[in-house]
Amino acid sequence: MAHFNGHLPLKAMHGQLPIVVKRSSRCDLLEYYGLARATEWIAPDDRLEGPVAYGLHNSFCTDCRGCNATLRTVIDAATNDTWTYEYLPVEFARDREFPTAAGATTSQEAVGQYLAATYPRDLCVLSAAIHDVILNITAVRFADNVLDYLDIVRPFCSKIIWLLPSASLDRPPQTHQRLLEFGRELETRCGRMGSNVLLFNIWDMSLPPELHVDNVHHAPLHYEVLGKLLLQPHLFA
Repeated sequence: MAHFNGHLPLKAMHGQLPIVVKRSSRCDLLEYYGLARATEWIAPDDRLEGPVAYGLHNSFCTDCRGCNATLRTVIDAATNDTWTYEYLPVEFARDREFPTAAGATTSQEAVGQYLAATYPRDLCVLSAAIHDVILNITAVRFADNVLDYLDIVRPFCSKIIWLLPSASLDRPPQTHQRLLEFGRELETRCGRMGSNVLLFNIWDMSLPPELHVDNVHHAPLHYEVLGKLLLQPHLFA
């Protein structure tokens, strides 16, 4: 999602570039949230949750380098309305990267505490799977984690779009078989996700190898097209 956020075509949609209000770094996300850290960092269970790499060996840090929370605002040139866009790095459907002193034991619960303390979101675009497939978990467990995550953020998002897994180049650990298995299990849970949640299938549009820059990431054009596809109907609704 960091690549998606970094290539949102905000200038094309609003007529001018946004202003960065605040940004986190790899190991200060809770400070960005304004939440105190838990006194104890508890290691994850890899049958259930992340992190698995840098965040596993460096408490209160993300696995992902460069996945920094960012809050941006832009004044639309045509309407003079102010729009706010925020990216929060959530790498897994469930992980232990950022426990808080206020009782959150997972990063997802920390997101819920942050959202509760700020302002309601008109639209939340969420996704997971690329990192989750590295874990020693089943597709059923992954879907359970997603449902728990949605239950946490639903009260603070008027609408939610959940992006089903994008296609990889079919290299381990993000093989087509495993990603599709995770996505299909989520689709079987659609009826339990609530009326404000839309599952969005991006597999076919992300499949062509020429759109890839590596096994799981895509060229900027892919994210720009996806951003317009998701956001423009909301902007002009």
